[in-house]
Amino acid sequence: MEIEKISERFIKPSSPTPPHLKTYKISLIDQFLMYGIDIPMLFFYSNQPANPIAIDDFISKRSQLLKQSLSETLIHYYPLAGRIKDHLSVDCNDEGVCYVEAQANITLSGYFSQPDYLTLMDSLLPRQVSCSASSPGSYVVTIQVTTFVCGSITIGLFGAHMIMDAAGLISFVKAWAATLCNSRKETATPSFHGASIFPPYDAFPRDATMASFDEPFLKTGKLAARTFVFDASTISNLKAQATNSSVENPTRIEVVSSFLFECISAVLRAKSGTDKPFAFTFLVSWKRKAIPPLPENLFGNFIWMASGLSSPEQTKLSSLVCKVRETISKIGTDFVKDIRSESSDGAFSMLSETITGTRRKFTSSTLTNGVNFVMASSLCNLGLYDVDFGWGKPLWVTCVDVPVNSSSADHEFLNSVAFMDSRTGKGIEAWVFMDEEDLVLLEKYEKLLAYASATPNPLKPDLHVSHS
Repeated sequence: MEIEKISERFIKPSSPTPPHLKTYKISLIDQFLMYGIDIPMLFFYSNQPANPIAIDDFISKRSQLLKQSLSETLIHYYPLAGRIKDHLSVDCNDEGVCYVEAQANITLSGYFSQPDYLTLMDSLLPRQVSCSASSPGSYVVTIQVTTFVCGSITIGLFGAHMIMDAAGLISFVKAWAATLCNSRKETATPSFHGASIFPPYDAFPRDATMASFDEPFLKTGKLAARTFVFDASTISNLKAQATNSSVENPTRIEVVSSFLFECISAVLRAKSGTDKPFAFTFLVSWKRKAIPPLPENLFGNFIWMASGLSSPEQTKLSSLVCKVRETISKIGTDFVKDIRSESSDGAFSMLSETITGTRRKFTSSTLTNGVNFVMASSLCNLGLYDVDFGWGKPLWVTCVDVPVNSSSADHEFLNSVAFMDSRTGKGIEAWVFMDEEDLVLLEKYEKLLAYASATPNPLKPDLHVSHS
């Protein structure tokens, strides 16, 4: 597959940002997400013209509508059209969102027939103009729209994690789609006042960010990715197995993450021949846990890292589901209340200690064999499949990305898992990133394959798997 870049331009707000809004201050929580990876999102749409002969005109009109509606949407999401100024703010200078248009030389079905289509996703994202540096002058959002020979398209985005979490980025894409469909009133106008609720820390040190936690757990090798899809009936079966006196009515995220942790732990233990505790972090959304509640339209980062550590004897589903629930519950109402009640330096100290304290716990000298570590996050229940630009819901959506240089033998990475809604909305799609050798063992692990479909083709119906 070849991708040809057709154009690159900057889409500016259709009306200038007022002078009193020219500087957007980020919150303390945003500061902890500086220097991390971009947030990727990639939407696949099977949008083909009714008359194939008129495909050029069809594509041209669609392109114009996308750019025009984006410009109108940026009036309300004005910081996204600016540039990062420093570790405290964004210059809302209306320079515009970097917008790339590209052309693929195959059809969408041809793309998904490629054996390495997961890796090829990187070419559908605006990698060359990404905003990962979070340094002065960096973009806040970049976009690439790629058209396939059949007329279908992908819309790929990167968002600077310093400015937003995944929920914030999806709210922007939903507003863009609603604007194109002339239904903007259905989406709330965002509020950019997070810094007044969680004031930033002026003396924030670079090495205090959440990304600094990763260093002891970085691996060197050949990074690979696989998807495992759990359908609704499989999840019901796992819930029945996981329910016990300690955990009633486990959620689908609790059971799927716990089951996958069990499988990963078993594979790593078998490969190394060593029993190690299983350590994990979970990025937890807490926006709706605040009392008094935070405005639903408040824009920024509202996630935090919770951590769990299980002994080698407690790496079975029934034990892990208790640990996962206990871990996620740490980021609750009291957590938000404590942050809000502190001054900026007090809140900084509290949050910083959760990062350094977790690192100390996972690297303690008492853990003589070390730990098997996995970083997990969930993007379920964000309405990814509700983004309709007027040509129907997306065929497939993913919020991860496999960089093309990850296949080198000396790539640094973390073992990580990202959970998303499956296309049906009731299942879960789990993305697993590990060393290629480890991942080959995982995708052959019989217990996992009894419950999940490994890297299914998104164009085909969700496969029903046995769950014996």
